[in-house]
Amino acid sequence: MTPQTSAKSCRLGWKLVPRPDLSQDETIADTTGYWLLEPSEADAGKTVVRYHVYSDPGPVPMGLGWIVDALGKDSLPKTLESLRAKAQAR
Repeated sequence: MTPQTSAKSCRLGWKLVPRPDLSQDETIADTTGYWLLEPSEADAGKTVVRYHVYSDPGPVPMGLGWIVDALGKDSLPKTLESLRAKAQAR
C-alpha cells in the first residue's frame, strides 16, 4: 500500500505484490486500486470518497465463475453500502 497526502486529498493505493511462497494457481493474477478522499466542493463539511479497483482473478476453473461474479456483483456493493452508512452516521 502506498499512502499519499496533501492539503486537499488523501490517497491510499495498492498493487499486487507477488509472494514467492505461492504459485500462480494459488493466487489471483492481478489487482490494483485506491481510495481517494477529498473535501466536497458543494459542502465544506463533507468528504467525497472514491474507490477504484481492478482485479483479474486469472483462469477460473469451469463451473466456478459464479464465485467471481458473487464477489464482484454482490459482496463489493454491500461492503460499500455499509461503509457509506457508517460514514453518514458520524
